[in-house]
Amino acid sequence: MIYSLILFIVLLMFSFQEIKKVKNSYARAGIIKTASGEFPTPLYVFAGTDAEVRMLDKKSLKNVKALIANTYHLGIRTKKADDIKKAGGLNKFMNFSGLTITDSGGFQVFSFGFGREHGIGKIGFFPEKNQPIKTDQNLVKITDDGAFFTDEKGRKKFLGPKESVKIQEKIGANIILAFDECTSPFHSYAYTKKSLKRTHAWAKDFLKFKKSKQAAFGIIQGGEFKDLREKSAKFILSLPFKGIAIGGPLGKNKKDMKKILGWLSPILNKRPELPRHLLGIGKPEDIFTGVEKGLDTFDCVIPTREARHGSVYTSLGRIDLHKGEKPEDKNPIEKDCSCPACISKTKKDIKKILKSGSPKEKKEIVKLLTFHNIFWFQNLVEKIRQSILDGNFKEFKEKWLARYNSLKKTKKNA
Repeated sequence: MIYSLILFIVLLMFSFQEIKKVKNSYARAGIIKTASGEFPTPLYVFAGTDAEVRMLDKKSLKNVKALIANTYHLGIRTKKADDIKKAGGLNKFMNFSGLTITDSGGFQVFSFGFGREHGIGKIGFFPEKNQPIKTDQNLVKITDDGAFFTDEKGRKKFLGPKESVKIQEKIGANIILAFDECTSPFHSYAYTKKSLKRTHAWAKDFLKFKKSKQAAFGIIQGGEFKDLREKSAKFILSLPFKGIAIGGPLGKNKKDMKKILGWLSPILNKRPELPRHLLGIGKPEDIFTGVEKGLDTFDCVIPTREARHGSVYTSLGRIDLHKGEKPEDKNPIEKDCSCPACISKTKKDIKKILKSGSPKEKKEIVKLLTFHNIFWFQNLVEKIRQSILDGNFKEFKEKWLARYNSLKKTKKNA
């Protein structure tokens, strides 16, 4: 009886504590407490889309601190959510002891819908001065109740706030995200306003249908429009969510993103007990911008996806080991890195195997590159956290980014 009570209390446990904040800034270090353990922030969350990290086996996940899995793919496309539930939840299914999050499926409403119609995948989520390029058929019909997806066989599949929360409860992650519509960077003010009203109604429905004790995060939308972003932030903060996520398009470029996050910072600062997550954006420079604006956690596919294509991150910038490095370079990827790739292989070794190795050798190399990028990004957020605790975040940011961008400047001037 006592053991059961203790277990029940542990499963209910979720909290965030702000440990230290940078003076005259929103940057902060904190700690998220969950049933899976305590996780210092800033924290990087890696893509575990199908309840796995591609190229890594379950044993290899022991050094990964946080993963985000995909509600649409696990619950709608593959139906794997049922198997995960039978296994006892996502952590047990993956044999993973870190922090787990599931998204809402809202991004797939965009990526299979207006993302295809507007050709965002072709020009990137920050379109700069580009215009919409209609490249593919929109496979999503959005209604006030939810979204109808058309699969590869022409069948209709529905996902709404009720379905999203039920799938996420089956998956059993520590943190679940409210169902929302991620709009396109090319959507008008009128469309974004209409979409925001729908997203806010879905957020209320999501909480109404939620039965589990998982920590639910509400999502702020509103596109690039200041009044809509501020309205969304205030509305989501008024609901009993355990945390906040920022989603949707953040303008046409990185300068817009910084401005939009700046609009939200003073509003979110009124609730310091709520952790804040930036959805789907996580290049090194983005992490610094997000931390500076008061964000705590970040997720992005970039570290693992780019590793599969031979690209790795270093303190001097991102390098492409398929074509961007000298073939005779006998240095490791990063000289002071202690990941398995840097300990065991030189860039020369890696390039040779990527170019002419056997399928088995290439697979092993890609696994090592995936290790490296995960290790590297985790190390970066740990250094950022330490700079906040030491009181020198601003100096660390300037010095770190100057070095990181030096390779890019050298290539430009060559």
